[in-house]
Amino acid sequence: MEARLIAVVLFVCAVCHFTEAQPTALNTPITRTTCGSSKLCVSTPGNCDPSGNSSCFFSSAQLSNSVLTVEISGSTSGYVALGLTATTSLTQPLNQGDSVVFVCGNNNNSFFFQTATQNGPQLTPVNTISLPITSIQGSVTANQSLIQCTFNISSQFLSTFSQLPFNVTILNGTTNGTALGNATTIFSSGPLDLANPKSNIPVLNITRDGCGSTKLCFPNASGCNPAGNSSCFFSSVQSKSQNFSFELSGTIAGYVALGLMKQNSTVVFICGNDTTGSNFFFQTAIKNGTSLTLTNVTTVYNKQGVVAQNQTLIQCIFNTTTSFNFSTKGDDTKYQVTIMSGTTNGTQLGDPAVLYDSKTAIDLSDPAALNPSSSSNSAVSLCTNVLAVMLSALTLRLL
Repeated sequence: MEARLIAVVLFVCAVCHFTEAQPTALNTPITRTTCGSSKLCVSTPGNCDPSGNSSCFFSSAQLSNSVLTVEISGSTSGYVALGLTATTSLTQPLNQGDSVVFVCGNNNNSFFFQTATQNGPQLTPVNTISLPITSIQGSVTANQSLIQCTFNISSQFLSTFSQLPFNVTILNGTTNGTALGNATTIFSSGPLDLANPKSNIPVLNITRDGCGSTKLCFPNASGCNPAGNSSCFFSSVQSKSQNFSFELSGTIAGYVALGLMKQNSTVVFICGNDTTGSNFFFQTAIKNGTSLTLTNVTTVYNKQGVVAQNQTLIQCIFNTTTSFNFSTKGDDTKYQVTIMSGTTNGTQLGDPAVLYDSKTAIDLSDPAALNPSSSSNSAVSLCTNVLAVMLSALTLRLL
């Protein structure tokens, strides 16, 4: 029973009663910089900014030169904790299902560090597992409403952390001095590889499923499969209740863009790779000749995107209303469609190259608008009508 209690261990950013390392002041605020490129990041809300003014619970892990560097940040006046649970049986002291958790705490506006066991929501400070934790830094700022800390786990313990992955949790609770209140889990993940900064950035599930039946699809080439391994530029749209749901995918390290033209004006939706950190970004623009001019399309919402496969694949999904800034008819869903790509320098855009052009306006609300059978049926119907007219004229002439 005692061994099982020892299995769940917390490392709480506190006054270090149980480790030799003593915390110092945190001089550099924690940010999302290099998330997805050099450090693995988790947060709630998703993609929240730990250096911003809104509520954010955030943690990162970066493995470099046999040292695991951990960052923790939370908008709280109590404590915030990162939990790591082994998903397989590892070298001691961790077995499958055992946990380690790192927490930043506030003791009357002073930063502190502890270790503890967890039994359900209850945290009990203990010193049962010796960990080589070094370089502990922490701060309690913003009227005691923001707590941040960083620390390193050195190579003596990395024989355990090298056998990844771990399930990750972020915990939050109150403090009374250095006593810890019950923990509330505010974020949890599936297995994540702490050594892989992109392990929590899955490729979006963009496929050809539903093309022609539930969604209208625009591939740049026949056989283009956004879920495959070959080069492919692809977009799709579904219409529902005066709203569009778009998918966009491109095998490129710069950006892939969807252009919709009406009334000689083209609005462009850009999914790009910020080359300064290999991070996804989303922009909207107006196409002027061969260049793009950034503009704010206020009707866009629910933007999600990834830069994956060693920066060779960019995918995103987003929603808009069916009438954009430049539209005069809200019920007119016909647009000329282009797919473009280009280079990026940070978030600056190079001139786009057009990879697909529908040439004419397409009804985006009709999944079968580009269905060959629909075009064939229309052609047959047209030929039938023409023949009927010709036969009628011939009959009248013979009479």
